Amino acid sequence: MNRVLLSAGVLLVALGVAIAALLLAGSPAEAPVPSAQRLAAIAYPLYPSLSWGAEQPSTQAGVSGYAVSSRPVVGVSDIASTTEGFVRYYQSKLAADGWSVDNSLAAGGPGADVAGYRKGNAVFIYAYSTDFKGTQPGEPVSCPCDVTFTLFSSEAAH
Repeated sequence: MNRVLLSAGVLLVALGVAIAALLLAGSPAEAPVPSAQRLAAIAYPLYPSLSWGAEQPSTQAGVSGYAVSSRPVVGVSDIASTTEGFVRYYQSKLAADGWSVDNSLAAGGPGADVAGYRKGNAVFIYAYSTDFKGTQPGEPVSCPCDVTFTLFSSEAAH
């Protein structure tokens, strides 16, 4: 009988320690959203055709926020066919949610493009860049190449 009571007492102490640990850690509702989910959960779902890295604090155009880059799409032979879906995806999502194009945030060149949008004080930027493989200095760029996509969302968007 004493053994049973001792076992029950040990179990109750262990349960009490576990409950205390949960209370000290805070409830799940109070836990902050992990940074790797900020753009996906708050700005827009990340473009599903890409594999994304970890989100990082970033400053773009003098604005603080978070940026995330895709893993490179390797061995691209046609940059336009690789980037068109990405660009259309964000253009339609941003326009539908009332964001306005901000050409002061835009830039581009061979194999690269940056587009910026504003909504109130919030900034959202999407971009892609290309790493041309085997192109010699002074020669025109050519593929095969690797393309990397990046998203940035300001703190104000959160």
